[in-house]
Amino acid sequence: MPNRDRSSLVPSANNPRLLLRVLAMVAAGIRRPRALAEVLEIEVRTVHYYTQACEWLGLLSFDQEVHLTERGLELAFAEPHHQMELYGQAVWGNGFAQGLLHGRTEMPDRDAIASYILQREPTMSSVTARRRASSVYSLLEPAMGLRPTQIEPEGHQLSL
Repeated sequence: MPNRDRSSLVPSANNPRLLLRVLAMVAAGIRRPRALAEVLEIEVRTVHYYTQACEWLGLLSFDQEVHLTERGLELAFAEPHHQMELYGQAVWGNGFAQGLLHGRTEMPDRDAIASYILQREPTMSSVTARRRASSVYSLLEPAMGLRPTQIEPEGHQLSL
């Protein structure tokens, strides 16, 4: 089975504050996983969880090292009072989150999220789906009250 794009995988990261710290360190020029781990005083494995979650939210891209996307750049350099609004835009711009949260006014519980994950990832074990559901809940919950009135399209429209 070919490796899937990291940005399409359901994340294991579960702490939005740490996710924003990782993003800030990348913005400061620290782009290699080992260096991020040292500066943040976390394991390299944890760095991979968080950089993948940033990719999932469209905030980072990754080849040999991580790089900010336009959305990530905007969030990393935003004023603190504006960061959560931009975080909410990243969450609501994520196709997985849109599908999970469509028509809901409150966060679904972890069991409902695990079921949703298993519908999209039928080969994933139910134990892993429950673990990922907890992570997804933690990442998406802060954005529930930040639903944009209109989702901004990604990319740029060409004009003549």
